[in-house]
Amino acid sequence: MPASLYQQISNDIANQINSGAFKPGDRIPSTRQLEGHRGKGICVACSL
Repeated sequence: MPASLYQQISNDIANQINSGAFKPGDRIPSTRQLEGHRGKGICVACSL
């Protein structure tokens, strides 16, 4: 079974942290940015 949408978003952020895309002190995307990037509702982004 595929991962739920909030788990996919969480995994993507974790992968970006692990790959160095986010450096110490960087801000991760806001819920509004996640909503726009994924084209999904804010409720999914907030459940992280």
